[in-house]
Amino acid sequence: MGKENRINPTDEVVNKWMTRDIEKKIVDYVNNGGSWMAWHAGLALYDETGEYTKMMGGYFLSHPNEHRIVKYIPKENSSGISLKESFEAMDEHYFVKYNLDKSLVFLDSESSYGESEAGWAREFGAGRICCLAPTHREEGLTNKVMIETLRDCISWCCKL
Repeated sequence: MGKENRINPTDEVVNKWMTRDIEKKIVDYVNNGGSWMAWHAGLALYDETGEYTKMMGGYFLSHPNEHRIVKYIPKENSSGISLKESFEAMDEHYFVKYNLDKSLVFLDSESSYGESEAGWAREFGAGRICCLAPTHREEGLTNKVMIETLRDCISWCCKL
């Protein structure tokens, strides 16, 4: 999922699409053996205390408005996703609040704004969860290492 939890982000009164019923269906789906991947905006603006966010193990905090070079760095982990290369991209640096065991983090990020976790994965019930923060600009989306990272995340979620 790459959709933030706002239907009309520029309106004065912002409506959210994630209802408690939808949230429960997603959590039940994964708990019963489904896979779920939250990519970039798929971590953004969900209820910090909701079941979806608890299942994900973290959530979007903020990003600076000015884009900068962000370096994405693979790290040793126990998640099952093993990335080989770092990459850099001009991006909005996503900062997240990560609430799980640090050993599940497979990707970190750093820029002149600071450091944050950028990817983690875990088993949830009979299913799998993967969260990936980078990127949304063409430069990052077409980066060979980013494409390989995305492929590895999807493959892991699908148990391939």
